[in-house]
Amino acid sequence: MVPLAGLASNLLAMPDDELDPGATTQMFQAFVDRAEPEPTTSPALRIALVGGVLAALVIVLALAWYLLAG
Repeated sequence: MVPLAGLASNLLAMPDDELDPGATTQMFQAFVDRAEPEPTTSPALRIALVGGVLAALVIVLALAWYLLAG
């Protein structure tokens, strides 16, 4: 039977072959410094989206006016 104190010291001991913390810091810094590509939307897509929203709004307003007026 293994003494409880010996078991706890074996479980809590740090391994000797740890990774170098400087390497992970450099990898993190490279991640932070990388440039994120800017999301771009084409002007034609933006105009089509605005036009679609306006058309839907006009249809909803016309339908509401027709139902409430009659």
